[in-house]
Amino acid sequence: MSQKWKGFENAAAKSLGEWLFGDEKALRRTPCSGGWKGRGTGVDITIPDDRPDLREYDMFAYEAKCRKVGSRGATGWHFEQLLTSPKHEILSWWYDLSQSKPVKEEKKLRMLVFSKTSGIAKAYIAFGQPEMDFMGEAGVSVRAIPKIVFEVGRCEDPHIETEKLYFFGFREFLSCVDSGSLKSLWRRRNAAS
Repeated sequence: MSQKWKGFENAAAKSLGEWLFGDEKALRRTPCSGGWKGRGTGVDITIPDDRPDLREYDMFAYEAKCRKVGSRGATGWHFEQLLTSPKHEILSWWYDLSQSKPVKEEKKLRMLVFSKTSGIAKAYIAFGQPEMDFMGEAGVSVRAIPKIVFEVGRCEDPHIETEKLYFFGFREFLSCVDSGSLKSLWRRRNAAS
C-alpha cells in the first residue's frame, strides 16, 4: 500500500477522533486495512485496543478511500458519473462497507470518507438513509450543510441495492454536527438492548 493511502487514512482517523471523542488519537488506521478483506474487520479506521473506555461510543464502521487522478492508471471519479455508471467506484466502496463485519454483525452505522487527493481538506463524507434517520432521532439537523443526495437505483450489479446516499464536505460536516447528541443516543440504544 502506498504511503499516500496510509496518510489519508491516518488524517481521516485523526479528524474523526477529534470530532467524536475530542482526542485525535482516539481512532487509528486499521493495520493492513488495504489488505485482504477476509483477514480483518473490513474497515479502515477503528478504536485502538488500548482505548476500551471508548467502546461504548463505537457506533461507526469507517471506510476511507483516496483515489488520485492518474495514480496507477486511475482516471479518478466524478459525482456526475454516478448517474451514468452503475458500477461506479463510490457505489462499490459503499457496498463493501455495507457488507463489512461491523455493519452486518455489530449493527454499526456506516461512514464513508473519500477524496481525490491524499489530503483531508477536500474530502467528502457519505451516509445512507439509516444513518441520516439516526442523526434525526438524535436531534442533529443537517439542513444547513450543503449536500448532494443521490438515490441509487436498481442496476446491473445485484449487490447494489436501492438506497439514498447523502454526500457532504468532510470538514463542513464535522464543523456543523455535534457528536455529543449522536453518542448520547447510541449509548441509550445500547443500554436498552
